[in-house]
Amino acid sequence: MKAAIETVSRKRSIRYPVESVSSFPLYRHCEHPSFLRPPQVFANQSSTHIRLSKLNLPTFFGTYDEWFPFFDIFNSVIHSNISLSNTQRFQYLRASLIGDASAVISSLELSDANYDVAWAILKERYDNKHMIVQTHVSAIFDLPTMTRENAVELRRLSDSATKHLHAFQALKRPTTHWDDLLVHLLTSKLDSLTLREWRTSLAGNELPSLKQLLDFIAHRCQVLEPITRAGSTSARKVEAKSQPNAKRSSCAATIKLKCNFYQGEHVIYYCKNFVALPISQRFAEIRSRKLCVNCLRSSSHASSKCTSGQCKVCQAKHNTLLHIPSAADPSTSNTDKEVAPKATPPPFLLSNYALESSNNE
Repeated sequence: MKAAIETVSRKRSIRYPVESVSSFPLYRHCEHPSFLRPPQVFANQSSTHIRLSKLNLPTFFGTYDEWFPFFDIFNSVIHSNISLSNTQRFQYLRASLIGDASAVISSLELSDANYDVAWAILKERYDNKHMIVQTHVSAIFDLPTMTRENAVELRRLSDSATKHLHAFQALKRPTTHWDDLLVHLLTSKLDSLTLREWRTSLAGNELPSLKQLLDFIAHRCQVLEPITRAGSTSARKVEAKSQPNAKRSSCAATIKLKCNFYQGEHVIYYCKNFVALPISQRFAEIRSRKLCVNCLRSSSHASSKCTSGQCKVCQAKHNTLLHIPSAADPSTSNTDKEVAPKATPPPFLLSNYALESSNNE
């Protein structure tokens, strides 16, 4: 017992050399774990090779009305960020510019010195309060006029007007005195039903304020949105129901225009070449094409199983165009060509054919 205890104690006191630790399978698997390595900095590595973190920055297309929102966000997030170098700022700036705005600084190379130049060029080009104000004024006057009562168009009108109004306020324009002008301008964009409801909501001789109009529009949208949504759902259901019928009609119209005899875009009943043939030759042509002698169109059934009508002259199970006159007919003196014009296709044949074609599909 004492010997066993001494053996265990000696095993616990073993100290493995540092060189032998890497021979363990677990340590060999992660020979250089990243969480144990200090960050390495290479003196010869340029800052242009640093992979920048992805930021959801706004994009600027070069329109004056979008300059100030872009300027405020980029200036606070990137331009004023002291942890970034000018080269990194320039990379973010290039990634945020699209179209005309990107072309303005496209000739500048990516470098620390060129960032300040690029930022100054953009500010000189787009930081023009006169053009920005004129752009917002034109946008308000050019708001689309509503043609019908619709929650989506009404909400878009209110949101657009509010956006331009906030831009005027950011430019420190005296918007508090523009209520009469803006109310008149926005009400001229309303449809007749909404305009009538707006005038009905006014009481007394007090001039309405812009806030009062915007509140009315917001309440009107809340009323119309459920109705618009229900109408859209009903329209989709009606459209879904009409699609099978439309498909069946289009298929029937496409098939019935093909002549089995002359391959023209007409049915065989109205084929001049087929009707001009003697009756015996018509019968032979139908037989050679293995068509039903009753409907003259299908090769998948016999005349005895044909669901179309029968001969108008003798009521037998063949088409009127294939009827051969006999002594029992009312007019036995008629020739084959005289009987042929009387053999017009029954009007229900085409409808039966369209229905049969749709059932086969």
